Amino acid sequence: IIGFSVLVLLGCWQIRRLEWKTGIIAEMEERIAREPVTMPHTIKNIGNWQYRRVNLYGTYLHNKEFLVGPRTMDGVAGYYLVTPFSHADGKGEVMVNRGFVDDAHLVAVERPTGVQNVPGVMLLPAQSNYPDNNFDKRQWYWIDPGPMGQAAGLDRVSPLVVAAQPKEGAGGWPKALPAKPEIRNEHRKYAIFWFTMAFVLLAVYISWQRSQNKQKNGGKRHAGV
Repeated sequence: IIGFSVLVLLGCWQIRRLEWKTGIIAEMEERIAREPVTMPHTIKNIGNWQYRRVNLYGTYLHNKEFLVGPRTMDGVAGYYLVTPFSHADGKGEVMVNRGFVDDAHLVAVERPTGVQNVPGVMLLPAQSNYPDNNFDKRQWYWIDPGPMGQAAGLDRVSPLVVAAQPKEGAGGWPKALPAKPEIRNEHRKYAIFWFTMAFVLLAVYISWQRSQNKQKNGGKRHAGV
């Protein structure tokens, strides 16, 4: 009974997670569908800007770029190339994830100069399951704008990250990230698994109980002969 209850509770928990994740995906779809806007320098409610499409106007600071990783794309190991971007009016910077690059193509990375118009999607930085960044050794496992800005000598870095979006016909390195962030949603599968395990356990228990009853009844008949 305890095992059955625990398995059912795990299934119900995954159902709640499914509803939560479905809401996040719906919110992302709605925000990405909006028309892009020029990224503001000051953002008060940063959560409201998650997944919003923006246009950046300014210049890349290529001499302050970061390699964040390891990451993989199509089975190849490499890094995310993250470059500080200075707004054209000089009123702040934002970390731009330009995409994926491997060791073999670091020398082939395109580094455009001059004022650029960069389309992208704004994202909240998240450590997820990555290790802590090592500021002293300049080892970056996930994008953390504040400390990265400090390491680059920048003090007006946005707390949000912009994932640069591929322009039509663009190629070369770094390889742009997907136009829509990937949000895994496997909670339905997990819920089905736990509920299935619960009912398997219940079936095994019922079968065991029946076998026990048969043994008891068989023993009584034998004793009365």
